Amino acid sequence: MPVDTLHALEVPRTTLGTLVKRGIVLMVEEPAGFTMSALKARPSPFDFQFNRAQQEALQRIQESVNARKFSGMLLHGVTGSGKTAVYLAGMRSVLDAGRSAILLVPEIGLTPAVAADLRQIFGDRVAILHSALSDQERAEQWHRIKRGDARMVVGTRSAVFAPVSDLALVIVDEEQDSSYKQEETPRYHARDVAVMRAKMANVVVVLGSATPSLESYFNAKKNKYRLLELPDRVEQRPLPEVEIIDMRQEFQETGQEQVISRRLAQEIRERLDRKEQVMVPSRSLITNDLIAWSAIIAATLPRYRKHACIVTVSTSIFWAPVRKNWKSCCMACFRRRASADWIVTPSAVVRILSAL
Repeated sequence: MPVDTLHALEVPRTTLGTLVKRGIVLMVEEPAGFTMSALKARPSPFDFQFNRAQQEALQRIQESVNARKFSGMLLHGVTGSGKTAVYLAGMRSVLDAGRSAILLVPEIGLTPAVAADLRQIFGDRVAILHSALSDQERAEQWHRIKRGDARMVVGTRSAVFAPVSDLALVIVDEEQDSSYKQEETPRYHARDVAVMRAKMANVVVVLGSATPSLESYFNAKKNKYRLLELPDRVEQRPLPEVEIIDMRQEFQETGQEQVISRRLAQEIRERLDRKEQVMVPSRSLITNDLIAWSAIIAATLPRYRKHACIVTVSTSIFWAPVRKNWKSCCMACFRRRASADWIVTPSAVVRILSAL
């Protein structure tokens, strides 16, 4: 009888305790069921034919895993090139060999749909760890990994410490993502921990990204990591069209400083007229892109380009005339030799433009 049903009965707890002591009732502990996702899985990533670059990348990963030696790899592929399919194929080959693998993903990337896909591919052999789990759910997943019931571990940065046995492969997806940094004590970078754990365990670590971090790409170019590249999208799908609008030209033509260009506003209006949806990533240019603001100020005022030094500090913009005896304009010389004519907050940038 389940515990929940037993608690619903009008039976005193002392009576139940007496029955247990006399051996009439036997208490058996069993792990609670855990549902990873209620969503239906999407089409399997193995339903399409791997292209040549994917096949070569997968082959190199499998060869390194079979060698049972430490190997660091950087999988550099454009968006939509099929990196995830390579990850999962490598993990499936590890599972078929009776060994274990860890896949780290950014917090935003571990969606219910992804969880459904993983369950479709690996079944009950996968454990998923992320911050949305309760303490009980997290403990149950941890015990499943420790017992060896789940050999495929997928999770956010803390999953790098999962107690897997016979580890063979560690994969860090979107390795440049800042969410891999633990800002609270104990502070660590999950990507770096993954590399060191792989080195200590003599296993393969794969860092994947469409825009790899500078340090990882440098290590690949210095042959510390093996560079695997996926230059094309799967099934020859075209990349989205990108058009760059010069906001300096917008300012010169309209005389108004705006965040959305006329072309973007027109495109949004056309989509809305067709009853379509528009997604516009919002990022505060005033608070987060101060360098861009200073560049706009310098570029839109040609007569001040050679006579102004614009420096950004935290949330303030300093402007000061450049003296003839200055050999350079930088933060150091600004602090040492000049006092600003204006010290303003970003919200007053427009007033600077009008004042100049």
